[in-house]
Amino acid sequence: NKPNPFNPTTEISFALREAAVGELVVYNMKGRKTKTIFANTQLNGNQVYTYVWNGDDDSGRQVGSGTYFYTLKAGDYLSTKRMIILK
Repeated sequence: NKPNPFNPTTEISFALREAAVGELVVYNMKGRKTKTIFANTQLNGNQVYTYVWNGDDDSGRQVGSGTYFYTLKAGDYLSTKRMIILK
């Protein structure tokens, strides 16, 4: 994600080698789901995707400063990265 650390928004970009159904979810330090950016979405291969996260949770409330993790699942692919919100 860029920028990292961020305030108030960050862009999460990725590309897949082949088409797959995927999801992108943000978790807090305790491992609790904070925000589902997308789920059960058909993604094409050989395409760059960019999603913006503005630091809100699934209820639309702003989350606090700290470390968060986002997990991208697409087919058999799984990746988890760290990001930091500084307010």
